Amino acid sequence: MTVQQILEAIEELSPEEQKTVSKALKQRIKEKKGQKPRYSVLDFIGIGKQWADGTDAQERVNQLRAEWDREDA
Repeated sequence: MTVQQILEAIEELSPEEQKTVSKALKQRIKEKKGQKPRYSVLDFIGIGKQWADGTDAQERVNQLRAEWDREDA
């Protein structure tokens, strides 16, 4: 299959499918260059939600350090 044939086949895809092809190609190019993929801010949705309980940040750090100290003992 030639590049031209591939491009023509891509033209027949829906816009969403074309986006998927584009993302996949970008990922493969990055991998071949040895680059790590970039993350989207959307990849981090929900991370740390267990800490959104209104606890003061310094208090949370103190709790975590205390837990670590107990594990080391």
